[in-house]
Amino acid sequence: MREAAKSKTTVRAVRGDRLLLRLLAILAAASLTAVGCGGDDTEAPSVATAESAAADGASDVEPSGDEAATDDPSPDDPDGASADTDDGPRRGGELRVVRGLFHEGWDPDNALELASIQYIQHVMEPLIRANPDGRTLAPGIAQSWEYDHDGLTFTVNLNPDAKFSDGTPVTAADVVFSAEEWKAGPNYGILYAALGAAEIVDDHTVVFSLEYPDSSLEAVLTWQSAAVMPEAFGGRSRDDYMADPVGAGPFAVESWQPGAELVLVRNEHFYDPARPYLDRIVIAESSDVNQRMVAFESGGADLILVPPDQIGSVPDGQLTLAPAHVMHYLGFNTTAAPLDDPDVRRALALAIDFDAIVSLGAGTWENPTGGIPPNVADWAPPSAPYFTRDQDQARRLLDGAGASGLSLELTYDTGVFNHDLVAQVVQASLGAVGVDVAIVALDTNSHIERTASGEYDMDLWTMSAISPTAIDPVGYYAAVDYLYTGYPLDVIDEVLVEFTSTIDDAEQAVAITKVQDEIATQVPFVALSNQQTAFAAGPGVEGFAPAPWATWWYDQIWLSR
Repeated sequence: MREAAKSKTTVRAVRGDRLLLRLLAILAAASLTAVGCGGDDTEAPSVATAESAAADGASDVEPSGDEAATDDPSPDDPDGASADTDDGPRRGGELRVVRGLFHEGWDPDNALELASIQYIQHVMEPLIRANPDGRTLAPGIAQSWEYDHDGLTFTVNLNPDAKFSDGTPVTAADVVFSAEEWKAGPNYGILYAALGAAEIVDDHTVVFSLEYPDSSLEAVLTWQSAAVMPEAFGGRSRDDYMADPVGAGPFAVESWQPGAELVLVRNEHFYDPARPYLDRIVIAESSDVNQRMVAFESGGADLILVPPDQIGSVPDGQLTLAPAHVMHYLGFNTTAAPLDDPDVRRALALAIDFDAIVSLGAGTWENPTGGIPPNVADWAPPSAPYFTRDQDQARRLLDGAGASGLSLELTYDTGVFNHDLVAQVVQASLGAVGVDVAIVALDTNSHIERTASGEYDMDLWTMSAISPTAIDPVGYYAAVDYLYTGYPLDVIDEVLVEFTSTIDDAEQAVAITKVQDEIATQVPFVALSNQQTAFAAGPGVEGFAPAPWATWWYDQIWLSR
């Protein structure tokens, strides 16, 4: 699911009875890409985890500790690199990346693909950054910020050294202008509806009045849709600006050939004089998985996403696994018999051989711990342990529901690695309790169409968050009709309001557990496993640290070779 486009979450309760779900519908579109190209499985002899690469002690207002300073390049060094250092980053060099997700363009409100979102963040950096640990935030264009829940204000203190790539300083007026652009966006605009009138205190300070409490605001200010842009687009039309943007991120655009290649170069005016370490990034776009692997193995690419069936071929020490997060799940069409009966759905969940499914990941898949992907901030478990296999209980539930001898259809997306094998495990598991399962393989577009239209019995897919908060996937569930299961959204709607209306950690944990418990007892879907996404980084690539949802900051990467 978060696999053909990428998504975000959080919604605002409009003073009334229900949430404004239009936001969530938009976020759903964006949500289908991040995971589909993620790596799935397999062990490698030596693995670096993104968690270990993330800085220790990161917090909401402190940068991650891997932002080590280095000397400026020596003018005598023709490569633009500083003197060699054995214990820290050095500047210079070109990073070559091959990706399967194509860049859609530079309009922050139109970006759906994960690749586009990431590139926009690097050119038009948001106010706040998400750390690779999936739990904490770090300064971006904002040096610090304060969310006043009781006073209903959000104060932004800009980094006084922040400049656009043309050398123009970033000012409070630029932020106020950008905020109006965020709110006006037909796609993501509702995310920023809490931002009311803005007071410019000085060139580097803005105080926003809030229309209502929104504790998720910090998280959504990490998205590409919160890009900081020059006031009045620097004197250009909006269309001209989006065709050739000038931002305050660590990189500027040198060239872009849609569907072929994107070249980014260092923003020499970036607010941190030590970063970015790289001179250039050359990103080739290829939908051919084998071609990407060949490029890496031949030395033509320094960084790629690794398909699950080839993780074992990545040389020792060159594999990085993001923290387990991407959730594989089995969805049920709850709108029609027999799957409209929660006892039948519980029975099917209890019949599943979770260990057999996890074994398909060869060390990179883990048993599920609930219906919300782990390793994000604010995560809380269900009140009771999640499902484990119990065939006897499954049979009793089916008999009690008068549902013995069922015949069901299971659809899956052939574009998701190993889901053919997962489907076979589900088929065998349910067959063991007397349920006949017919497997239907679909291409990605057909799969999306059938699932979104509710024309299925059971469905395999994946999903993830893409910002450091558990309310992200909860909002996504609301966006896509509880993962296209058709299950009522009443509890989801309540939780979105309860969570975003408070800053109390315990109250937010109660809200998240409330959703977890509904998923575990009513079973609109059952989580099957949690996956670590795999990446291959070539010799000499240092500082690479992907977040659980498979994005990373290029300005943290440096080349030791």
